[in-house]
Amino acid sequence: MDRSLTKMLYDNGKSLFIVCYNNDNFGDDLLKLYYLNENNNNSLFLNAGLYKKKFLLNKKKILVSLLKLIKSQDICFIGGIFQDYSSQRSLLFYLFILGVSSIFSKKIYILSSTFEIKSSILQNLFIKILKYASNKNLIKIIEVRDSNSFQLIKNLNCNKRKIKDPYDKYERRYNRQVKYAFTDDIKVKNNLNNKILNLFNVNLSNFSVILIFSINKSYQNKENKILIKKMLSEAKASIDNLLFIISDPKDFDFIMKSIKDKNLTYHIAKISQRSLHSLIEFIGNFEIKIMYTERLHILLILKKFVDLFIINGNKIVNYLKTWNYNEIIKI
Repeated sequence: MDRSLTKMLYDNGKSLFIVCYNNDNFGDDLLKLYYLNENNNNSLFLNAGLYKKKFLLNKKKILVSLLKLIKSQDICFIGGIFQDYSSQRSLLFYLFILGVSSIFSKKIYILSSTFEIKSSILQNLFIKILKYASNKNLIKIIEVRDSNSFQLIKNLNCNKRKIKDPYDKYERRYNRQVKYAFTDDIKVKNNLNNKILNLFNVNLSNFSVILIFSINKSYQNKENKILIKKMLSEAKASIDNLLFIISDPKDFDFIMKSIKDKNLTYHIAKISQRSLHSLIEFIGNFEIKIMYTERLHILLILKKFVDLFIINGNKIVNYLKTWNYNEIIKI
């Protein structure tokens, strides 16, 4: 974040109402740390001044939260909360908060966001609320992480920009040649392992290989589950270890069903900011690292350490097409 934006956003004389996922979501926890400096970590986050008072949206105490919103001068939306892929009801709730903020003339900051709104009706409602707020000169900045999201807001009369995520600031320290493949390119292939083998031009059985899974149950559908089961089935032939990165204890059920009778060595990691360095240290023990991910922030953190990412999900696809187009391959 540049100094002018830092000064504009973090004013010690003001109170800030914060809207973000507050349910132990790894990516959004990182963004909160980055923007609000709740915990210092010089390897990942910048230092920034804090508001005098900060109020966090609590969905279980809506009336109390609304009162705190009305008392605050500014409101800050952090992360990709404006989406209806996992829940239209959730999007409507955040649109309601955005609308209330506009009615009560709060200064609005939308930071490191991604707009994934399938419904044309909800998309139009979202744009109308933003236009109303921008016409009142309430929107101070909108940061989006991909070109598709930027297209939705390009005609708004407000400060707006495309950004990479904060972790990219440290990308220059690494010279790793990362490759990305989309699941749409591999679902029609009969033998995924052969395609990966040809990519590395090696016999995988001669190397220590780990296949890492980062799944998002909110986006799970039948087609994705079939793809994961196929990858697990084929992994048995040439891959030594599996690592499942989970964000919810309920993910255990899916994992146990997926690896049943596969006779594979597997590891499970509950990802958090505290466990990040031990996770990186663990995967560093393997010579070749392949990852299937449906989560953007896992990719952004681990791309410095993984050789090939197999990508599933509109949010990550749009991000990569915006910022890493030359590293996308077909397998």
